[in-house]
Amino acid sequence: KKEFEGKYGFEIMSVALENSKKSYKKAVDKDQINWPTKCVDYNRMKAKAAIAFDVREIPTHFLINPYGKIVGINLSAEEIERFLKQRVTK
Repeated sequence: KKEFEGKYGFEIMSVALENSKKSYKKAVDKDQINWPTKCVDYNRMKAKAAIAFDVREIPTHFLINPYGKIVGINLSAEEIERFLKQRVTK
């Protein structure tokens, strides 16, 4: 997140698909997630969010525009920054 903090009006939202609170905590610590998680679902791949967005692997990352359209999937930090620089005015 630090790469994008304060740039482009960009915000990171997490949806965690886990088996338990313990596995969620472990994943947050391991992946050093330092932004707020908006949703945690303990049904993993059977979660409504996973089904709605056709998630086939974890983690899966979506870049969603302000209109709710998915504009990128599993982009690297560099790809996200390039995308935002090309399409977003500061």
